[in-house]
Amino acid sequence: MLKNLKISAKILAIIICVSLVGLLLAGFGAVKMAGIDDNYSSLVLTKSPAVVKLVRTGRNVTDAAYSAYQVLAYDGASDIAKDKAANFANQMKAAGASLAEARAGIGGHEAALSDMAKGIGLIESQGQVAVALGLQDRSDEAVAALSDMDRSVDAFIKTYQALRDQVLAEVASESQSLTDQTWTTIYTMIGFSLAGLVFGIVGATLIAAKGITGPLSRLSGRMQRLASGELEAPIVGVERGDEIGAMARAMQVFKEAALDKRRIEIEAEESRRSQAASRDRQSALDTAKAEDLRAFVAQVEMGFTRLA
Repeated sequence: MLKNLKISAKILAIIICVSLVGLLLAGFGAVKMAGIDDNYSSLVLTKSPAVVKLVRTGRNVTDAAYSAYQVLAYDGASDIAKDKAANFANQMKAAGASLAEARAGIGGHEAALSDMAKGIGLIESQGQVAVALGLQDRSDEAVAALSDMDRSVDAFIKTYQALRDQVLAEVASESQSLTDQTWTTIYTMIGFSLAGLVFGIVGATLIAAKGITGPLSRLSGRMQRLASGELEAPIVGVERGDEIGAMARAMQVFKEAALDKRRIEIEAEESRRSQAASRDRQSALDTAKAEDLRAFVAQVEMGFTRLA
């Protein structure tokens, strides 16, 4: 196949092969980096904000519990006590909203999230009782209600802290996994790039050796032998469809012309030899005739002499 391709086509084939290797590497890197980007986006835009919302939920609950206790520290009819009561309600509402937002970004922890939602509901109901009693300055009853709320808050905090630590560990693990994937992709691309480089060099060398330099070297050697007068060996490559084939066919024409020239020279030499031989024979005949004529004349003279 290579022998029928033009040299420019062979060079283009080498460039295309190397370019395809680069294109495949680029495609592989793009796919891997797109996957890493998706996972990283999910981690940054979904799970990490969910962890923040989870931490905010715990903070809202502790702030609400603190506000419930502050109601008892002031006169129930005072504005500050009423403000603390309102803050308790706002913080509990915010805790519920933060937990709902955290639930949307944290998967696989439904049991713990459900326990936290139940705990928020229980804390809110117990705290509302304690706050209402505190606003009425019924401190002893309010303290008893707060004790129930404290137990619920403690249970909530334990569940919240366990879930928070678990989710943080998952985030750290996913972040490390993404880092490992990134470096794996980098090392893989470097390895494939080196392999592609070696493949390109080997492929280019083989194509050049088989389709360009090798045939040219053989043709050059044959040309030197032809120039030195060795016309018997056949010209290789005349059947090729590339420029080397065109050169070989041109050399074949030169060879045939040289053979014709040699044949003509041999025929001319043979003709010269034949003509020389013919001249020699004619000269010998002429000489023989002259000798015969001289002998005849001599005999005639001798005959006349005797007659006289």
